[in-house]
Amino acid sequence: MDEIFFYGMDLPIEEIVLDLPHENDDSMTEVSEFTEFEHRRSHVWKKYFSISPKSSIDNKLRALCKHCKKAKLIADSKYGTTNVKNHLEKCQAYQDYKRKLSPTQRSKAFFDQKIYRDLVAKAIIKHWYPFSWVEHEGNRAIHGYLSDDVKSICRNTAKPDCVKLYTSLKNKLKDTLCNLPGRVCLTYDLWTSCQTEGYLCLTAHFVDVNWKLSSVVLNFCHMEPPHKQAGVKETKALWFDVPTRWNSTYKILDRAIIYRDAFNKLNLVDKTYLHCPDALE
Repeated sequence: MDEIFFYGMDLPIEEIVLDLPHENDDSMTEVSEFTEFEHRRSHVWKKYFSISPKSSIDNKLRALCKHCKKAKLIADSKYGTTNVKNHLEKCQAYQDYKRKLSPTQRSKAFFDQKIYRDLVAKAIIKHWYPFSWVEHEGNRAIHGYLSDDVKSICRNTAKPDCVKLYTSLKNKLKDTLCNLPGRVCLTYDLWTSCQTEGYLCLTAHFVDVNWKLSSVVLNFCHMEPPHKQAGVKETKALWFDVPTRWNSTYKILDRAIIYRDAFNKLNLVDKTYLHCPDALE
């Protein structure tokens, strides 16, 4: 039998299969690479050999690990790729093989489709690309040239990827704000997009646990012109006690009633706030 070499391995096929029978044996195990016509879209199948169903008792297609040459897992499409991925994480021979590779070789040999989709989602959000950008022929040609393992996605896949990324960053920001040692300053600003659409933006400013001043956008909404102070709803600020004004006490209480819920919350988070009026007051 001629020696056949496969991607990622420098061993002939005779040395891959344990206890492989001779050519004149009719019970010889049929081993080959997983091919594209089998609809194996995951890159993980490149790290396994395909064992013909004729070689198994239950007539099921199996996958043989190229590295440890011991694990034989069912490769039926209805079982998914969880088992074959979990085996690679525990396979000592595969982990040793990865450690021997240089960073450049590792990036080329182990393409991760999930990381690729995350990067595409970040590019769409950062540069305001339309979702149809992922379907452009030129874009797909570039990505296909960089790696043969790239599986092109459509706009219907790119949209939920962007929403998933937004949700992840939103939850991360919530955790950051909840664990802040200090307070948060809120400001709003009016700005105009490149499409000349006006927006009102709410920004939070805070000092994080590393004593670094940070600013993050919490929300924004569309705002019709004109973008002037008159276009923003007037907010009622708190009054301070002015001894020279006879009605300053009334004005203080009148505004305090509006913000009584805020005073109750302030009493929960600020230990220096000692005089919170009760419900009767």
